[in-house]
Amino acid sequence: MKKLQLRNILLILHKEIIDMLRDKRTIIGMIVVPIVVMPLLSLGMMGLMMAEMKKLEEKPIILGICDNSKTNLIKSSFEEPDQNGNQMKVKFVETEDEEVLRQKVIAKEVMIGIIIPEHLEDNLKANTSTQIILVYDKSRPQTDAIMPKVLNIIRNLGNSIRDERLKNLGLSEEFIHPLKLEYEDLATPKKMGAFIIGMILPYMLLILSVAGASNPAMDLTAGEKERGTLETILVSPASIEEITFGKFFTIQFASIISTLLILLSYFVFLKIGLFASMADIYLKINIPLTSLILILLLFFPASGMFSAILLTLSIFAKSLKEAQSYMAPIMVLTIFPAMVSLLPGIEPSFLLAIIPVVNVSLSIKMIITEDFNLMLYTVTFLSSTIYAILCLLLTINIFKRESVLFRI
Repeated sequence: MKKLQLRNILLILHKEIIDMLRDKRTIIGMIVVPIVVMPLLSLGMMGLMMAEMKKLEEKPIILGICDNSKTNLIKSSFEEPDQNGNQMKVKFVETEDEEVLRQKVIAKEVMIGIIIPEHLEDNLKANTSTQIILVYDKSRPQTDAIMPKVLNIIRNLGNSIRDERLKNLGLSEEFIHPLKLEYEDLATPKKMGAFIIGMILPYMLLILSVAGASNPAMDLTAGEKERGTLETILVSPASIEEITFGKFFTIQFASIISTLLILLSYFVFLKIGLFASMADIYLKINIPLTSLILILLLFFPASGMFSAILLTLSIFAKSLKEAQSYMAPIMVLTIFPAMVSLLPGIEPSFLLAIIPVVNVSLSIKMIITEDFNLMLYTVTFLSSTIYAILCLLLTINIFKRESVLFRI
């Protein structure tokens, strides 16, 4: 192999970047999608979810009651204000048949059904307990939001009955509760916001890194085969290695630009507060410049690995259509490891730090959530660099095969 000429690599890089920027698909994938589409999709979806949750809180809760005891005790407890003077908005649907109540829950006519046994009053007088049955449909998304409120009211009613019994016996609440728990959550709004962004951003960055490199990779290989321009560059004074490096750095440039743009767009979207429903959390996020630099540094080897793989696969294709079919498996193979940042309970470790894509996803999450570990970051960076070099060596080897370059 003759000595590589930096001038030739830069000339090819310049030529390929100019050609790449003339392609509308590349511009959309590299610039428009990272700046506008992805932040709007991810943050907009979260904003919609929070708006729906807020709307659910404002809507009256539809409760079904089958009061076999005829005491009206449970129903009246929902109509009374709590200790803070707030009263739950409740609409009651009453029935005397338990099976009818269950059918109303299944038919979504009521959110939660309450079945009260007929011996409730007798049990209260006898100072014994009574089993209240809550009927609900776990598959309904509203259930998880409403159930804690319903349980809280019923428990408060039970506590008041218990306190009355203790008072009649001359005992205090401390007699049956020798230990009291007080909850102190140290997670600030800034920390909670970083936690949420730390789950979403790594996934988005990795997907956009691959997506941003896909179109240039296809256009610079399969596209040139279709246009008949690949032969022209092959007969130039540049060596196969120099041509490969030029194309490789062009694709990596597109990948890094996509990553940089989505980072900046997320930062701007969160700072200017386009999503008012999330402002209480996200406006308190302040990602330091050092964190952004660390994330970008991590994407140099990661984007290099993606670029080399995409370039290798694309050169095998005879047409853009065939190249597109090769891109889909790569995207799938990236999506699933990238989703590790969305999974709760997975902590960075040395083993995970050497697994491609997984290591980058967890490292970005680690940086954003301010749980930075220098050793794991270094292992991730070095392992990703090794993978990128190995993939690039494979790409150069593939480019030297005429049977691949001139596949007909």
